[in-house]
Amino acid sequence: VIERWSIRFDEVWRNNDTTYSYLVGFHAGDVAVDRRKGYRHIVHSGSTSDNRENGVLLSSIEVLARKNQFLKKNGTGVYDSSMYSFFKEIRRKKNNLLRVKAIFHAAKYGCGWTAFRYFVFKKQSPPKSYR
Repeated sequence: VIERWSIRFDEVWRNNDTTYSYLVGFHAGDVAVDRRKGYRHIVHSGSTSDNRENGVLLSSIEVLARKNQFLKKNGTGVYDSSMYSFFKEIRRKKNNLLRVKAIFHAAKYGCGWTAFRYFVFKKQSPPKSYR
């Protein structure tokens, strides 16, 4: 599956495994689940998961917006709302230019209205097309 669909990890600071995970899951067909722990998410001061730099937040929004575009395009009926956690981080910074950049990063993949609604109206719900 990985070779056939040329699935790779994104070269970003955070969420680098997101695209890999949803593409493998989508194209694999049947998936078996092993209940043993195989992955541990560790966040500590200074780790990549703790990085709140503007570029890192914007690239995470882009990765997740691209995921939502893929899920919608392929008729899954699923919407990944984890993008809102990055919107929340950006809103905390009180930087209007950064908010506009976040909207444009999301808009590249069809999620601009979702970002706009969050920053302007503080609405945190998936677009109607996903409901």
